[in-house]
Amino acid sequence: MSTVNNNNNSSLEAIALTGISCEFASDIHSPNDLWDALKESRDVGSTTPIDRFDLESFTAHMFNMDNNEQLLQKLLRAGYFMSNQQWDMFEPSFFDLSDAEAGSVDPCHRLLRLKFVHLLDDAGYSIDKINGTKTSVHIGQFSTDHAVAAARMRPEHRSRFHGPNTLLYNASARLSYHFNLHGPNVSLDVACSSSLEALHMGVQCLRTNEADMAVCGGVNGIFSPDSFLQHSLIGAQSPDGRSRSFSTDANGYARGDGLGLLLLKRLSDAERDGDRIYCVVRDVLSGHDGNEDKTNFVVPSPAGQGRLLANIYSRNNFDTQKILFVEAHGTGTLVGDPIEANALGRFFNRSNLDPPLLLGSIKSNLGHTEGAAGVASLIKVAMCMYHRGITANMQFTSLNPKIDAQNYNLHILQNFIPFPTLPNNEKIAIGVNSFGMGGTTTHAIIEEYQPINKTSIQNGHIDDGNHIKSKQYFIFIFSTKSRQSLF
Repeated sequence: MSTVNNNNNSSLEAIALTGISCEFASDIHSPNDLWDALKESRDVGSTTPIDRFDLESFTAHMFNMDNNEQLLQKLLRAGYFMSNQQWDMFEPSFFDLSDAEAGSVDPCHRLLRLKFVHLLDDAGYSIDKINGTKTSVHIGQFSTDHAVAAARMRPEHRSRFHGPNTLLYNASARLSYHFNLHGPNVSLDVACSSSLEALHMGVQCLRTNEADMAVCGGVNGIFSPDSFLQHSLIGAQSPDGRSRSFSTDANGYARGDGLGLLLLKRLSDAERDGDRIYCVVRDVLSGHDGNEDKTNFVVPSPAGQGRLLANIYSRNNFDTQKILFVEAHGTGTLVGDPIEANALGRFFNRSNLDPPLLLGSIKSNLGHTEGAAGVASLIKVAMCMYHRGITANMQFTSLNPKIDAQNYNLHILQNFIPFPTLPNNEKIAIGVNSFGMGGTTTHAIIEEYQPINKTSIQNGHIDDGNHIKSKQYFIFIFSTKSRQSLF
C-alpha cells in the first residue's frame, strides 16, 4: 500500500482562477447572473419544454402494457432547462463554419465555443492574445443526446459532417483547433465528476509546465427523449424535477442543462501579469472508490471518500478546522446524501465545541448538470469567495434522519451568511466534492485570494495585532444563538 509523501510540496503550486463563463437554466448567462440567482434563492426549474421533446408521446406505446401505471408515475416531467434562445446564440460565420456544418455539430460544442469567447473577455484576454499559446483544454461531458438523435436520422438526411461532428472528442478539440491552442487537449467522461476531474487535469498540466494556461470545464445538454426515458427507468431521478439535497423528503435528483468554463494560471504568473483573481485552487485530487463499502456499482463508497479526503489534506498539511463550508455533491437521493454527509462528518470530526461544518449543494438551485456538475459547484464557490458570503441550500425542509448531524456538528445552510472576518489575515477555505457514478471521486480545496500588503509584513510574517485564535473566533461566530438564526 502506497503512502502520501507529506514533505513533497514543491509540486503543489497554488493555482489562480482568473476567468469564468457559464450558461445555466432560466437565462443565466454569466457568473454574475448565477450569483444573483443563488443569493435570491430563485427557483429556475421548469416543466420539460414541449418543443424540446414530448416524453409521453415518445412512450405512448408503452402505456398499454403499464397496467398499474408504474411507468406513468416514474416519467420525469420537469428539470432545469436552458431556453432555446440560449442554445441558438451561435453564429456559424464567426467561427468559420457553414450553416450546414454548424447544424451537424453537437449544440453543446457550439455553445462551448461561444462561451470560450466570453471566458476570454471575462479574463481580460483577446482572441489574438491567446492565439498560439501553450494553453491546455480539458472538457467533461457525458451527455450523448445529439449523437443519439443523429443516429435516428434517415440515411438520406445525413451529410458528410454528421459522422465526425457527433462525437465527444469535439468538446475540447474544437476549442483548441479554432483558437489555435497548443497545450494538451482532452475530452473526458467519468460521469458526474467529469468537469471537476477536468480541473484536476488542468491543474496538473500547469504544475508540470505542460501548459501556461488551462481551460477546464464541462457541458450538459438534454435534447433526447431516449435519455430522459432511460433516466426515468433508473429510479434515481426526481419525478417532480427538484433536487432536495440532504432533505428528508428527497426523492432523487433533477436533471439540468448547464455549461461552465474556467481559465486557470499558476498563481505566481497571475500575480505577475496583474490578473483579476476570483480565488485560489489550493489543491485538487481524484481517486477511484474501488469496491470497498459499496452495495453496488453506482452507490458511493464511504471508504473511498475518506481515503481521498485524507490524502488531499495530509499532502498539503492543511488544518481541516479551517474549512468553513463544503460544497457537497449532494444530489438529493435518500441513499447517496447520507453516505456523503456522514463521510464528511467522520473525516472533519467536529465536536460541539468546534466550529460547525457547513454543507450545501448547488444542485438544490440548478439541478444536477451531470457532466458540468463539478464546475457548477466550483463556480458557485468562486463567486462566494469573490462576494465573501455563502448562499442558501434550496428545496430543504428538514434533515434526512440518516445523516448523523448532531454527532458530527453538521449544518445545512438555509440562509445566506457573510464570511466572518478572521484575525491575522487568515483565509476562508472551502472544500468541493464531486462524485462520478462509476466511482471516480474528486475533491478540491479552494481558498480566497488575498493580495499581500507589503507594509503589513514584518519579520517574515503578517501581523495585524489581533492574536485571537481563529478557532475561538469561529466558535464565537457560530454560537448557539447564532446557529438558531442561520441554520
